[in-house]
Amino acid sequence: MPAYGFGSDKKFSFSQVVAVGTADYTLVADPGTTATLVVQSMTISITVANAATVAIGGATDLFAVPASLAVGTYGWDAGPLGVKMAESEALLWNASAAGVGATITGFGYIVDSAG
Repeated sequence: MPAYGFGSDKKFSFSQVVAVGTADYTLVADPGTTATLVVQSMTISITVANAATVAIGGATDLFAVPASLAVGTYGWDAGPLGVKMAESEALLWNASAAGVGATITGFGYIVDSAG
Protein backbone atom coordinates (compact mmCIF):
# COMPACT_ATOMS: atom_id res chain seq x y z
CA MET A 1 0.00 0.00 0.00
CA PRO A 2 1.40 3.44 -0.85
CA ALA A 3 2.56 5.74 1.93
CA TYR A 4 0.52 8.91 1.56
CA GLY A 5 1.78 12.20 2.90
CA PHE A 6 1.53 13.49 6.39
CA GLY A 7 -1.99 12.72 7.54
CA SER A 8 -3.73 14.12 4.47
CA ASP A 9 -7.08 12.42 4.01
CA LYS A 10 -7.19 13.72 0.43
CA LYS A 11 -5.17 11.11 -1.38
CA PHE A 12 -5.18 9.93 -4.96
CA SER A 13 -3.83 7.05 -6.95
CA PHE A 14 -4.10 6.42 -10.65
CA SER A 15 -3.50 3.80 -13.29
CA GLN A 16 -3.91 5.02 -16.85
CA VAL A 17 -3.30 3.36 -20.19
CA VAL A 18 -2.15 5.82 -22.85
CA ALA A 19 -3.05 4.31 -26.19
CA VAL A 20 -0.77 4.58 -29.20
CA GLY A 21 -1.98 7.60 -31.15
CA THR A 22 -2.50 9.82 -28.09
CA ALA A 23 -0.24 12.86 -27.87
CA ASP A 24 -1.78 14.53 -24.79
CA TYR A 25 -3.68 12.84 -21.96
CA THR A 26 -4.91 13.80 -18.48
CA LEU A 27 -3.63 11.32 -15.88
CA VAL A 28 -5.18 13.06 -12.84
CA ALA A 29 -7.74 15.85 -13.20
CA ASP A 30 -7.10 19.19 -11.55
CA PRO A 31 -8.12 19.01 -7.87
CA GLY A 32 -10.16 22.22 -7.95
CA THR A 33 -9.69 25.80 -6.89
CA THR A 34 -7.28 26.32 -3.96
CA ALA A 35 -6.07 22.71 -4.05
CA THR A 36 -2.74 21.31 -5.19
CA LEU A 37 -1.69 17.81 -6.24
CA VAL A 38 1.47 16.49 -4.59
CA VAL A 39 2.87 13.57 -6.59
CA GLN A 40 4.93 11.07 -4.62
CA SER A 41 5.61 8.18 -6.97
CA MET A 42 5.01 6.98 -10.53
CA THR A 43 5.83 3.91 -12.55
CA ILE A 44 5.94 4.45 -16.30
CA SER A 45 5.76 1.33 -18.46
CA ILE A 46 6.47 2.13 -22.11
CA THR A 47 4.78 -0.54 -24.23
CA VAL A 48 5.30 0.97 -27.71
CA ALA A 49 8.22 3.30 -28.45
CA ASN A 50 8.74 5.84 -31.24
CA ALA A 51 10.75 9.00 -31.83
CA ALA A 52 8.49 11.26 -29.72
CA THR A 53 9.70 12.97 -26.56
CA VAL A 54 7.52 12.42 -23.49
CA ALA A 55 6.90 14.57 -20.41
CA ILE A 56 4.67 13.95 -17.42
CA GLY A 57 3.73 16.91 -15.25
CA GLY A 58 2.15 20.25 -15.85
CA ALA A 59 3.76 23.70 -15.96
CA THR A 60 6.87 21.90 -14.68
CA ASP A 61 7.81 18.43 -15.94
CA LEU A 62 8.15 15.78 -13.25
CA PHE A 63 9.37 13.09 -15.65
CA ALA A 64 10.83 14.00 -19.04
CA VAL A 65 12.69 11.86 -21.51
CA PRO A 66 14.40 12.42 -24.84
CA ALA A 67 13.09 10.99 -28.10
CA SER A 68 13.10 7.24 -28.63
CA LEU A 69 12.60 6.08 -25.05
CA ALA A 70 13.00 2.29 -25.14
CA VAL A 71 10.22 -0.12 -24.26
CA GLY A 72 10.57 -0.88 -20.55
CA THR A 73 9.57 0.18 -17.06
CA TYR A 74 10.84 3.38 -15.45
CA GLY A 75 10.37 4.40 -11.84
CA TRP A 76 10.02 7.93 -10.47
CA ASP A 77 9.94 8.42 -6.70
CA ALA A 78 9.92 11.79 -4.96
CA GLY A 79 9.75 10.32 -1.46
CA PRO A 80 7.16 11.00 1.24
CA LEU A 81 7.13 14.78 0.74
CA GLY A 82 6.46 14.43 -2.98
CA VAL A 83 6.58 17.21 -5.54
CA LYS A 84 3.91 19.90 -5.60
CA MET A 85 2.19 20.77 -8.83
CA ALA A 86 0.91 24.32 -9.40
CA GLU A 87 -2.38 25.19 -7.72
CA SER A 88 -5.42 23.75 -9.54
CA GLU A 89 -3.17 21.98 -12.03
CA ALA A 90 -3.82 18.54 -13.54
CA LEU A 91 -1.16 15.85 -13.98
CA LEU A 92 -0.66 15.43 -17.73
CA TRP A 93 1.03 13.11 -20.22
CA ASN A 94 2.50 15.14 -23.10
CA ALA A 95 4.17 13.53 -26.08
CA SER A 96 5.67 15.53 -28.94
CA ALA A 97 3.84 13.23 -31.37
CA ALA A 98 1.30 10.46 -31.17
CA GLY A 99 2.73 6.96 -31.27
CA VAL A 100 4.04 6.11 -27.79
CA GLY A 101 2.04 3.54 -25.83
CA ALA A 102 2.30 3.36 -22.06
CA THR A 103 0.72 2.46 -18.75
CA ILE A 104 1.35 4.94 -15.96
CA THR A 105 0.53 4.29 -12.31
CA GLY A 106 1.20 6.47 -9.31
CA PHE A 107 -0.01 8.05 -6.12
CA GLY A 108 0.14 11.17 -3.98
CA TYR A 109 -2.02 13.48 -1.93
CA ILE A 110 -3.85 16.79 -2.22
CA VAL A 111 -3.15 19.85 -0.07
CA ASP A 112 -5.39 22.82 0.50
CA SER A 113 -3.47 25.81 -0.82
CA ALA A 114 -5.95 28.40 0.47
CA GLY A 115 -4.59 28.65 3.94
